[in-house]
Amino acid sequence: MNTPRNSQARNHASFKRIRKQLLEHDNTCAICGNEGNTIDHIRPVDTFPNPLDANTLDNCRVLCRSCNSRLGARYVNAKTAGRLTTQSDEPFLDASVSLTPHVSHSVSNPIQVRVSPIDPNETLTYPRFRTNTDGDDQTRLGALRDLAHRVLGVELMPWQEMVLGDQLGLGPDGRPVFRQSVVSVARQNGKSVALKALVLYWLVEMPRLRGQQQTVLTTAHRLDLAAELFNQLAPILEAQFQAKVIYSYGRQSVELPAVGDYPGARWLVRAATPSAGHGLSVDLAVVDELWGCSADSIEGGIIPTMRARRDPLLSCWSTAGTEAESDVFKRMRERGLADIDTGRRSKLYYAEWSPPSTLDPLTVEAARWANPALGITLEEDTIVEELRQPNREEVLRTVCNLWVQSHRAWLDAGLFESFRADIKMPADGGVLAVESASTDQRFVGVRAVEVGNQVHCTVEFIVDNLGDLWAAVRESQKAHKGQTLAIGASLDVHLSPELKGRAVLCGVRELQKWTVIVRSMIMGGQVRHTGEQLLIEQVSRAVAVKHQGHLSLSSARSPGDTSLCRAMVWAVAQAGKPKVQPRVSYAFAD
Repeated sequence: MNTPRNSQARNHASFKRIRKQLLEHDNTCAICGNEGNTIDHIRPVDTFPNPLDANTLDNCRVLCRSCNSRLGARYVNAKTAGRLTTQSDEPFLDASVSLTPHVSHSVSNPIQVRVSPIDPNETLTYPRFRTNTDGDDQTRLGALRDLAHRVLGVELMPWQEMVLGDQLGLGPDGRPVFRQSVVSVARQNGKSVALKALVLYWLVEMPRLRGQQQTVLTTAHRLDLAAELFNQLAPILEAQFQAKVIYSYGRQSVELPAVGDYPGARWLVRAATPSAGHGLSVDLAVVDELWGCSADSIEGGIIPTMRARRDPLLSCWSTAGTEAESDVFKRMRERGLADIDTGRRSKLYYAEWSPPSTLDPLTVEAARWANPALGITLEEDTIVEELRQPNREEVLRTVCNLWVQSHRAWLDAGLFESFRADIKMPADGGVLAVESASTDQRFVGVRAVEVGNQVHCTVEFIVDNLGDLWAAVRESQKAHKGQTLAIGASLDVHLSPELKGRAVLCGVRELQKWTVIVRSMIMGGQVRHTGEQLLIEQVSRAVAVKHQGHLSLSSARSPGDTSLCRAMVWAVAQAGKPKVQPRVSYAFAD
């Protein structure tokens, strides 16, 4: 479609510069994966008050001529039919659409830092994600705060008090609520101070509260990092609490002797290896920089040492990891996000400071979400300088506390999350797609319904065993009349008799057929979702590869579980299928 507004935008020097830059960087079609030789405006030019405002890198993409022509024809047809609006003061597509542009995390993008003043009195105390702790008794926080002030001479920051109080929270029965915890925050925000306060409190106060000796183990992926905490706190314990300290590198330990009603405590320092906890029975295990620790060291080395102890705590602290690595951190994070999404209470506490993908990560505004110490111990100038560093991936991870997605992900970072909407799913109809995680330890259901010219989707359930899966399926089928059931091929043999013959089987062939279609629907703004974070995470990390000439999501190439993403593709594709149109008969009379 070559309207005057389009011509004005495409003939301008700004469009020619963008065209040259995009085609030189990557000439792959964003929809079909073939060679691209044209540039498409993601948001059409005629929806902007000024057509030149459409010429931005965020609003342009590479397409092959075939895909570009097909999208243009679909847009013209929809516009002619009255389903679209070009009024500059109205949203594109319909009134429910949000046009917050997504952010591409391409490493080749130039680094530009926009600075805005930060009020030192306005710190971002609350994390972006936080497990439900409503009703928990946090009386132990007061003693920890007083001890840190008296012994360490520090005043804990609000964010430190929050996560320490949450981890030590007590339930109605007077016992600790959590057995495991993960706190994720950008570097240099005071994790070390929080760790010192926690270890000090557990060594000094917990033996008396529990009436028995306590064993504390601190670790990190490198011994020198684990020893840093010891080197700062051990001399204080030796001077003020008459602790017996062994300073030999690799054998660092502290023993506080039993005195009166104090049963004593000991503290050991180890590197995070599979043998780190062997021969020990640990009450508190503190893991620093979880992103660098292997699954064998945490799940096989440390967690088993806590089984026989009453109310132990595994306290993990870390900056964001990478999707290609950090397996144990990734699994714990997904458990925490699933609990937050479903409102479920478990023994895992999770808190994360990170910016939403709708913000440009290379801004102080975004960094503020990841740095709760900004304006207290961190200065804005420091953040601005770090955001200018050339290694973009490290900036995103260490300054903005963002997980670095795979550069092969099938969608640009932040695109799917930008289509989160406050929508109410229709009661009846639609498609429920059910799939199992790659480890077969979790089963998920995603529901999609066509609403107007869009498909709305939501996470229907996440369960941990087959019994709960089929119960959730029956409940969903009962609640939503006329709903189609799509089942992952691996679950076919487990179908209950009443579902046999009623379910559509989906597998690799369906992914090959529908991946490109659903990708195009998402990029064209036709998919809206209810914003479950675990779904966003899995859709963002999924990698698509070419197989037998088809572009398809790959479980093997994707860095982590993508069961929710696969289910979403099946559900959206089937819910958005063109409906069969009745044949029109023509009668001719002489």
